[in-house]
Order: sequence, then C-alpha cells, then structure tokens
Amino acid sequence: MKALQLKEVTYLYPGETKKALDEVNLTVLQGEFILILGPSGCGKSTLIRAMNGLVPQFYGGTIGGQILYLDQEVYTYPKHQLLGEIGMVFQDPEKQMVMNTVEREVAFGLENLGIAPKEMKKRVMEVLSYLGLLPLRHRELHTLSGGEKQKTALAAALVMKPTVLLLDEPTSQLDPTAAEELLHILHQVNQEVGITIVLLEQRMDRCFVSADRIIYMEEGRISRDTIPREFVQWAAQKRTAWMPPVAKLFKDQEIDSLPLTVKEGREKLIGKTIPTITRSPCTAPSTTPVLRLTEVSFGYPKYPLALDKTSIQCTQGEFICVLGANGAGKSTLLKLMAGLIKPVGGKIELLGQVLSRYHPQEVPKIVGYLGQNPGHYLFHDTLEEEWAYTLALLGITSRTSIQDIGALLHLQHRMQHNPRDLSGGERQRAALGSILVVDPQILLLDEPTRGIDPILKIELGDFLQKQQQQGKTILMVTHDIEFAATYSQRIILLIDGMVVADGLKEEVLDGGLFYSPQVNKVFYGITSGVVTVEQGVALLDTMKEVGG
Repeated sequence: MKALQLKEVTYLYPGETKKALDEVNLTVLQGEFILILGPSGCGKSTLIRAMNGLVPQFYGGTIGGQILYLDQEVYTYPKHQLLGEIGMVFQDPEKQMVMNTVEREVAFGLENLGIAPKEMKKRVMEVLSYLGLLPLRHRELHTLSGGEKQKTALAAALVMKPTVLLLDEPTSQLDPTAAEELLHILHQVNQEVGITIVLLEQRMDRCFVSADRIIYMEEGRISRDTIPREFVQWAAQKRTAWMPPVAKLFKDQEIDSLPLTVKEGREKLIGKTIPTITRSPCTAPSTTPVLRLTEVSFGYPKYPLALDKTSIQCTQGEFICVLGANGAGKSTLLKLMAGLIKPVGGKIELLGQVLSRYHPQEVPKIVGYLGQNPGHYLFHDTLEEEWAYTLALLGITSRTSIQDIGALLHLQHRMQHNPRDLSGGERQRAALGSILVVDPQILLLDEPTRGIDPILKIELGDFLQKQQQQGKTILMVTHDIEFAATYSQRIILLIDGMVVADGLKEEVLDGGLFYSPQVNKVFYGITSGVVTVEQGVALLDTMKEVGG
C-alpha cells in the first residue's frame, strides 16, 4: 500500500523565481526505507517538508500538483492527526524544541494529543531508555551538546509512534558510535515495527545497507530512483563523490559487483596476497607553536569538568582533526582556544602570549572560530551585508575578500539573499565565509562539514589543505571520520574531557573499533596504516602488480 505519493509536485518559496521542486513524481510504499541523496540546495529538505504539509502551510510560497498520505490529500488531514502519524526530525534540532528539559520536550507532543498520563509516562521512559537518554532526562536543553539535542529530537518524534518518519540528516551532529546506534534504531523500527523511513543523509557510508531505494535529486527533480546496488554502479560512472568509501575502493578493480559494506569488501580480499606497506616518517610542517594549552581545565556550573588538565600544542601549518563522543569536551576546547570562555585552571598561549592578555578585538583577527550553529552568525538582511559587518566590526576597511570568498564557497549567486532563506548546506558555508573574509592565521572549526554534500566536502577539504600549505593552522572538530582521514595529518581523540590519543592519522585511526574509517576496517587484521581510499587503491594496484 502507498504511504506517500507525490504527483507532478512543483513548489516555489516566497519571492523566488527558481523552482525548489520541479514536477516531482514519487511513491513511497508502507514499510519502505528510502534514502534521499543530492547536492546541497537540490530540494531534498523541501521534498520531505512537502510530504508532511509544512510546505507550503508553514513556509508559504506556491505549490502545484498533489501530495497524498494514505491516498488522501495531506492538507485535508486534521493537523493533530498528521502530527501523530508523520514524524519529522529537522537538520537543526533547536528549530523544533520548545520545552526546557529533555523529558518535557519528549512528552510535549503527547501532551498536545491529550494522551493519558500513565500511558505518556510509559512511552516517554521507553523511548528515552531506547535512545540512551535516561541519564539526561532532567537536563536543560541549552546545556546539551549538538548530538544530544539531535537524539532528543528523534526521541520526541518516535514517542508519537508515527507510521512515517521523515529525517533531515539526523546523524550530522552524532559521533560515530551514536550515529551507528541511531541508524541501527532506524533500521530496527523499520524492520520490526514497520515504520516507513524517509532519510536525508550526507554521511551516507553506513546508510546503504538499510535502504530499500535510493532517490537522487538535482535541481529540484528526481534524476535517479533505484535500488542501492544499481545506484552505486551508476554513480561509479556518473557521480563518484556519491559512492560509499568501500565501493570507491574497488571501483577500478574489474570485479563483477561493487561491495557496499565492510564485510563485502573484506570478502573481496580473501585469498589475496597483501604486500607490506612502508612509509617515510612524517614530520610536522613547523616547530613554531601557535596555540598551546597547558594543564587546562574547565567546567560548567553543576556539571563535571568538561576538560580535565588537558595539554595540547598546535604548530604553524598543521591540519588537526579532533574526534570524540558527544559531550567529550570538543566544542569546549575550541571555545577556550578562541577566548570565548576562560579556563578554571591551566594556561592558554596564543603566538607565545597568554591568551587573556589580548584585547578582545584582536583575537578574531588571528583566530577564526566557527561554532556548530550557523544561525548564530547570520542575522543581517543579505549575505553580503553579513560578511561586510564582520569586516567593519574588526575595523577592516577592504571588502575585496567578500566576492573572493563568495566564489570559493559557491555562494556568489546568493550574496543578495537573506541568509536565513538559504538551504542548510548553504547556511553552513555562509557562516564559514563570515570568518574566512577576515583571513585569520588560525582556523577553529566546529563541525564545518555538517549539512554539506560530498562534492562540497571535497572542495572544502581541498581549500583547507591549501590554507594549510600557506602556513595557516587548522584545528577542526568533526564526527566525519572519512573527512578527517582524507584531509588532516594529525588526529586528537578526546574522551570524557581527556586526550586519550594524539598523533598521525595512520597511527590514531588504525585498527579502531569505532574511530576508524571504513577502508581501514576493510584491511583490519590484514595490513595496517591504510586509512584513506587513495591509500587503499594504491595497495590494491600494488597487489595486481605482484599477482596478488
């Protein structure tokens, strides 16, 4: 039976002339698991907003065609009934939060439906336990990490027992363990409860195994609708950036079927002779320290220390990625380095001088800090005004960097648009641009790949490496293991406020159960030090040469 059906759906946002959706036809069957892919701004988020009536009822604009839920027009359903049947988890969880604590937020929808207190308590506690949120149930929402907020938003949707669940990049703020757990939960509720899942994801490497179908969108249209294995074969010829890492690894190996999972990739290596890898030792690009933390501690009121006697030294020209679980202290680390908060113990030095001795206006000229939420950087009427304000605030008169950064981030055509009207990926790039226009020596980036598509990730990674080659120091917090393995040289693993590993990526990411890229897992127990697709391909090519 059809759960959702879109017939010739066309939509324009208010004031826009370009169609966000252009004659979209799509049928989602009950119990299906649909994965939607496509470039930032292609209409993915708009598509799922249309599925539950948010477009155009909340966002306004002009819509044409038909949108059916269980063969009835979405707009004819009573809103409270649709709320209980089509759940939604947004890309930015803060946009859907209205209460002050985790437990009250999860219970809010049930309260609005008039669910009996006894039944409500059972359902709330069950879903909190299911998602590992019980220890946080009395926590105030503003104290949660981005990932914890995302899991809370998912709990608020699941507690309603929806028949359809729409998710806009739900793993974007989750660490690898939590992301794996969440995707497992989605797979489980789809398989065992029969909830129809429509999932938008940029971190797609672990989603293919659960998906029944892949929908690929471009320019507001569906350009591909097929099963995962056929999509990968198509992407190998047309859109290699959209292939999962394991499939990329074997793309040119002349095999019958490209593997989608680590297990399938390892099966391709059975009986093969794997040569030993020898690499020249890597040295730091410079010995000049630009940022140094010595025995730094910091704690938020009423909570344990977020950082506990942490010591880190960053030298000029390094590209460092900081990994760790949600709530490990990663964002706190960057805020301390940017001078936004002060340590309760220890010392922070910037360019050889104690950070607290700098004038507050001088630090942003040296250190560019990008937080997790792009909305905190966007409050002017146009993007050009937004970036110009940053320059004016710091007393920088030249504005030539605005157009250069706009072109670099593919936002030159959006400079006169309101930043709040941009897509999630565009907002992320717009916020990044607001610090890049200053041309700081040090970049502190908190989840900059969140919400951007694989092609833009490649461009961002290449850009950051060029910045590194020019002598800039980059310290980036990320949950994107694949990005960290591909572009950084050094990895810091932060767990429970403590540095538990700090070294070259080939050392820190090698052999980990959770904090290792998929290519490394393919070669786990076979050879060591392979952490990127490029390294894996080179090894497979060597195997061909030696007859392996």
